[in-house]
Amino acid sequence: MSWIRQRELADCLQARDLRLRLIGVSQRSRDIQARLADLLASCSVSHGLATDGSDLLEQVKHLSKEEERLASQVAYFEWINAGFASP
Repeated sequence: MSWIRQRELADCLQARDLRLRLIGVSQRSRDIQARLADLLASCSVSHGLATDGSDLLEQVKHLSKEEERLASQVAYFEWINAGFASP
């Protein structure tokens, strides 16, 4: 197997791994957003508290940034793989 073909396969595997990680981060982000909404609703209804949930919001922001970073990595590897694709 040629070096270029081996490199292309390695890049494809890495891109697939990044896609899976991105899917996981996206799901965790949605889960945290749902938990945040439930927690805020529970706190304000049950306890009559005005809470901003700043810690959870910071976590959601962090996960959103991580999701964007992984998406850009996936796009980069897809761009590289497109350059190595056989005609």
